[in-house]
Amino acid sequence: MSSRRPSDTCSRSRLPRVEVKRGKWSFANLPVIPDHFELNPIARTEDRLKVLSRLIKRKDIDELINACDAGREGELIFRLIAQHTKARQPIRRLWLQSMTPGAIREAFEKLRSDEALMPWPTRPGAAQRPTGWWASTARAP
Repeated sequence: MSSRRPSDTCSRSRLPRVEVKRGKWSFANLPVIPDHFELNPIARTEDRLKVLSRLIKRKDIDELINACDAGREGELIFRLIAQHTKARQPIRRLWLQSMTPGAIREAFEKLRSDEALMPWPTRPGAAQRPTGWWASTARAP
């Protein structure tokens, strides 16, 4: 995986047909958010995406390692590629503090679970966890 912009890997196809009220513009009609954004590979990087897809779909690949930049863009690139390839393997994270060979080896020895590093609100089951001022006194499942 590289730290390319999401727009370098996939492009939004034309927005799906969404029924938008015609006539006088009003905040009441906003936001107009399609149920699904269809993503298509970009022609100039499609070959790289095909290589990743073939590798991810190999039968001997039993897990994926997310070594993308930990920022929003790197995370989005990884998730879009996993979604595009319909990856089913568990994901672990490579968390680097330094790019020295020793630090890279150490990070591979201490791969972290993907769920542990997901932002709290997006973790599985987060919607059922208590929130608000009383969360500190409630027991989380």
